Amino acid sequence: MTQPVRRPRTGASHAVESIPGEARERASVHLLPETVAMRFRDLADWWHADTDASSLDRDSFEHPAYRRIVEELGKDAVPYILADLRDHDGHWFEALRQLTGNHSVDAGCKGNMRQARARWLRWGAEQKLI
Repeated sequence: MTQPVRRPRTGASHAVESIPGEARERASVHLLPETVAMRFRDLADWWHADTDASSLDRDSFEHPAYRRIVEELGKDAVPYILADLRDHDGHWFEALRQLTGNHSVDAGCKGNMRQARARWLRWGAEQKLI
């Protein structure tokens, strides 16, 4: 059973559908870039609204919107995550490691979000993702 979709703080009115993890794994789903962008923005706005004031990383990583970005959008979300990291900050590092498979970008940055952010943004620029 999927979680009900919560409206983002931006007040966007377009409908958002959820793809359960098992169905996503069985089917080859290709979303248009515009669809990925809208879905990412809806979920990221919800995530920011609920977690920006929290100091617990777990609150960020376990939030339903964060999980949906990783599980539903997958690697297609990486450019949007990097842009959000650049423009709004946030605890996107775990999602970036999971989606890119790259665990070395922010190695040695534990507890230093500024340094981890700078390294991921440099990596994203080198990969021409932002």
